[in-house]
Amino acid sequence: MECLENLIGITATDCLCTLDGLSEVEKIEVKKSVSGLYLDRDLPGGVNISEIKTLDACGLYFRLAKEAITSAQKRFEGDIEIALSDKYKNQKTTFRGELGRMTFASVLNKTKYFQFMQIVPNQLSDGIIKLYGGRIIVNENDTLSVYILAQKGDGVPQVIHTTTVEVLANKFTGFTLPETTEFPLTIDGQKMYYYFVWEGSAGTKARDNGVSCNCSGGNAYDSYVSLKGGESDNLNELSGGDNFAHGFSLDVEIKCDTGRLICREFDSQNKIAVASAWANLYKAGELLIEKVLSSSEISRITLMNRDYLYGKRNHFRAEYEKRILYLSYEIDVTKGDCFICQNRDFFVGNVFG
Repeated sequence: MECLENLIGITATDCLCTLDGLSEVEKIEVKKSVSGLYLDRDLPGGVNISEIKTLDACGLYFRLAKEAITSAQKRFEGDIEIALSDKYKNQKTTFRGELGRMTFASVLNKTKYFQFMQIVPNQLSDGIIKLYGGRIIVNENDTLSVYILAQKGDGVPQVIHTTTVEVLANKFTGFTLPETTEFPLTIDGQKMYYYFVWEGSAGTKARDNGVSCNCSGGNAYDSYVSLKGGESDNLNELSGGDNFAHGFSLDVEIKCDTGRLICREFDSQNKIAVASAWANLYKAGELLIEKVLSSSEISRITLMNRDYLYGKRNHFRAEYEKRILYLSYEIDVTKGDCFICQNRDFFVGNVFG
């Protein structure tokens, strides 16, 4: 979730311990906090910098604190998704499989330069496509140029990835994937269209693998996307019109991205953001204590006894869980298409501190 980046910081102090041994970039990073909450200041009873007496222990503290914040963010993402799934009914089933079938019978006629498969979102959606593999099949040995393009709304398709692949006639050949393999179906309230395109020699043609199963029950991905195939002489003018994948077959997972639902409601001034910040802070505090307790260098970081630290860890864990529960009540799932709202009861408690 991008909205969680730099949500909480490590410290706001300028003591020598803060600066010792850190690069200029790290000195800035430890003080970044969108929420204004800091791990060593806003958790009374937790492990904090003021207790560190030796400069050589500072580096260890910051390493453990940074790891704790990173792990807390990952835990938060997973726990809030579980909490929402427990409270509401999932409206869509995750699809895992192929876009573009692996079966074919013949060769497609080729009249234009670029051959492509188009992925069309069926509605404004919190869905996201995760690309795990891609392959292509044509009728001749050739060196193909492969492009991936993204189009927002009615805009012009933009190339986001290019690669080349040496293909063998009538055999599926994998191609290199982009660094970013997650493709959201909606950005800024507009549908996102994706095109997988290849170009090759004049005599190279795609095999006629279909985009769908053509079965009475439809395709498992239909709740998210539709697939079309096509050809064009211009990468800026791609519009699918047939039911062939034009040689492409992609290994994907398509599912609801709960993070997009949460971040859409996220604002530095609203209750969702405040509760999320405190949840991340408590979880980071809990994980930092666990890291310190398991470290052979515990005596250099804190003079607190183990029983006290175990107690604070359990307290921080309970406060974190309370905020996860609160968020599961307050996040408006009707603003997305991931969940179906059911009868709701009410949350009682204080989570802003």
